[in-house]
Amino acid sequence: MKRLEQTFTDNRIKEETTLVAYITSGYPSLGETVGLIRAAVDAGADVIELGVPFSDPLGDGPVIQATGQAALDTGTTTAATIDVVAEARAAGVEAPIVLMGYCNPFLRYGLTQLYDDARTAGADGFVVPDLPVSEGGPWLERARAADLGQSFFAAPGSSPERIAASSAASRGFLYVLAA
Repeated sequence: MKRLEQTFTDNRIKEETTLVAYITSGYPSLGETVGLIRAAVDAGADVIELGVPFSDPLGDGPVIQATGQAALDTGTTTAATIDVVAEARAAGVEAPIVLMGYCNPFLRYGLTQLYDDARTAGADGFVVPDLPVSEGGPWLERARAADLGQSFFAAPGSSPERIAASSAASRGFLYVLAA
């Protein structure tokens, strides 16, 4: 998580915006994902949000839904996405990489194994759009134990109390949805 925190701190000091680029793991193929990560970083991305494909991504728009389905169709899994992180690190990618995915596949993988494998691969944190902060306790415990970020969401319609709770619980950054 230190890499993630340092990126946001450095950009805040420089009064620069942190650019987070989203890439769907396995789209257009697993073999091309590391190259896309490298290209995004070379083009100025500060942080990579690496999407773990899921069959029912209700929080995503049509483009990410389509790329996720295409990746699933070619066999991309949570484990394969964690392997992509390790490959990116082996290829010299130093930018923070956060895994964005949904509760069901992560729970199927097993939270302890998920966070341990992600840490070992070189990931910096998790973004889980369907995880409310009120149910995030076990996830936060694993994030802390693995020294990984865990971002929660704030939406335009969120109550001030929910925004405060999400902000206080987030490790790394608070994910703020646009209107």
